[in-house]
Amino acid sequence: MEWIQKKIDEYCSWLKDNTIVHKDLGTEWYALSTPFVGFFNDHINIYVKREDGNIILSDDGETLENLSLCGVELGRSEKRRNILNSILNTHGIKIEGTELLAIASNQDFPIKKHALVSAIMNICDLEVLATNKVSNLFSEDVQSYLDSKEIIYSPSIFMRGVSGLDYNFNFQLAGRESEAVIKTFDIIKQDYVTSLLYGLSDVKKNRVHVTSKKFISIVFVNDGIKEPSSKLMNILEENDVYTARWSDKEKMDEILKQIV
Repeated sequence: MEWIQKKIDEYCSWLKDNTIVHKDLGTEWYALSTPFVGFFNDHINIYVKREDGNIILSDDGETLENLSLCGVELGRSEKRRNILNSILNTHGIKIEGTELLAIASNQDFPIKKHALVSAIMNICDLEVLATNKVSNLFSEDVQSYLDSKEIIYSPSIFMRGVSGLDYNFNFQLAGRESEAVIKTFDIIKQDYVTSLLYGLSDVKKNRVHVTSKKFISIVFVNDGIKEPSSKLMNILEENDVYTARWSDKEKMDEILKQIV
């Protein structure tokens, strides 16, 4: 337990040290540059100000503007709009025009900031919809796969960590002696892995305490779009996360047998 707590402390220090704050001269806004990477390998920025006793968090419309620049036009596809709305609803984010917004109190500012950055990262993943290679969302493919195996699951579920933060997983599978969460990725990046490992550690401590069951973490990656980094896959495995490429159904089958 001591070593993982040390790693969590290191992650928190890394997050703090790599979050840069700038005051926007002439306005009440502060710009927060986060260590997480979005479109064009730029760091994700959010903007914060106090207003009427609340704290307003905004992306200043940058996320959807950049998505459009990548060739993903939400206005032309009802399915894409539904995907966007699902992401926003999942994280409790509002939209005004093209601006993503969250309203926080002093008490829940960390949770709202986490939710906004998570929503932006999820929307950045929609960049893959600009290519003709993607006909269906990968999560839908995984869902069909689970159905074909007659596996009972709960889709798009939130779980709370001991920190009080909520984390979204694509699927939850419950066994008599264990439970598993599955996270699917069309593409996998280093900052995604860093954030995921922190979230899994946070949730695992809470779930083991609540359920007294073994907690199993699973990541399925769509290698049909891009071959995932072996280094990142190995890092996940070294941190007790089962991983499989979509093309390797045999390994996916073996992983799901761990849930009893």
